[in-house]
Amino acid sequence: FLGERLRPAQILALFFAAAGVVNEVVAVGGLPMVALALAFSFGLYGLVRKKIAVDSAVGLGVESAVLLPFAVAWLIYISAMTPQTTTGLDQPGLLLLLGLGGVVTVWPLIFFTAAALRLSLTSLGFFQYISPTIALFVAYTVYDSPVGDQQWISFSMIWSGLVIYSFEGLRHQRRSAALRAA
Repeated sequence: FLGERLRPAQILALFFAAAGVVNEVVAVGGLPMVALALAFSFGLYGLVRKKIAVDSAVGLGVESAVLLPFAVAWLIYISAMTPQTTTGLDQPGLLLLLGLGGVVTVWPLIFFTAAALRLSLTSLGFFQYISPTIALFVAYTVYDSPVGDQQWISFSMIWSGLVIYSFEGLRHQRRSAALRAA
């Protein structure tokens, strides 16, 4: 979409990451529809943010203004359809926490949109593996969730691709800087 060309080592990195994802799909025995929906929707979001080169804070402000009526309508709907004690919307403390949740999540979104303007979409896509990795380690170390051999194989393949991609990017950046200096 953006005319980005992958260098040979980046293609190898993509192969490793894709092989890890395919390995996990085979292990699970079906397509993870929620994960695919999230991946495609966030990828599309990143593409749109990259195409519409607007300041991060301004873009996020516009997005929030567009989504605000839908969020308010949803809150009104769930508070009307469920008992107040179930939703917690009758408790000012919970409403405050709900509002603070929005404030807390705005900073990562601002950083993401700033990065989307500066990085290639390919790099941005590779960085999207960091969040599930953190979730895996929290699940494994904090909540003692079992992680099977197949999952570790998938994880290793994906992170092998990320390491290759990162080192290739550093090498390319140094080479480009040396050529510019010469």
